[in-house]
Amino acid sequence: MPPEPAPQVRDGLVRTGLAIAGVGLVMGTAHLQGADAPAEAAEPEPEPRPGPSTEPTEDPEPVLHGDYTDGEYTATGPYVAHGADNEITVTITLEDNDVTEVEVVGTAESGNSARYQEEFAQKIPELVVGVPLDEIEVDKVGGSSLTGDGFLEALNRIRDDAHD
Repeated sequence: MPPEPAPQVRDGLVRTGLAIAGVGLVMGTAHLQGADAPAEAAEPEPEPRPGPSTEPTEDPEPVLHGDYTDGEYTATGPYVAHGADNEITVTITLEDNDVTEVEVVGTAESGNSARYQEEFAQKIPELVVGVPLDEIEVDKVGGSSLTGDGFLEALNRIRDDAHD
């Protein structure tokens, strides 16, 4: 007969064996429950409830017109960020179809939205001033990937207003 293991080793072996047996029992029970349930009795998964999305909104398609009347135009662009409604107001000055000035004012008063709107407003002039209105497309500006959606929405409204 082999020598009996030390008490600590024996206790560890017993615990390990019990743990393995428990896992097997749980897995076997789960398997049997799935096999015993008739297919037509299975309950469908509940439909997801609509709620605020944290996914970026789809980029608005640019409205391209060609010729625009010179002048200053202002429009508001709504967008969703972090599950909350946001908006920015965009003022653009046009001359010969080119943007000569741009100003962006956000409505967020605090938090990440306010910070991203401010950073967007600081960076956008270098991207759009001197560019033809029909060629402006923005994505992530100043660390913000969602404020651009509001900007493009406002830009589309400005294109409509400025169209000859």
